[in-house]
Amino acid sequence: MYELNNNLKNIVCALFNKKIPRYAIRGRIKKYKEYFEKDTDQQLADVVFICPNDQILDYVERHIEKLIQEGGESKIEPLDLIKED
Repeated sequence: MYELNNNLKNIVCALFNKKIPRYAIRGRIKKYKEYFEKDTDQQLADVVFICPNDQILDYVERHIEKLIQEGGESKIEPLDLIKED
């Protein structure tokens, strides 16, 4: 956790294995989206997705953009997408 402008900020880190199937990636992203959108009084968190390669990184980016476009206003935003070395 870190503090920004005297407001406590939470960070959630999602680590994807290089053998993870795409349906599992979609499911995890969807669960984060539903969790952060279900309760407006809930403290927001930034979700950082850690991807093992460029293929998964690109897929995660495209899926998040698709969810944002389909859902109109959303609390989910791609904060960081990190590729493991």
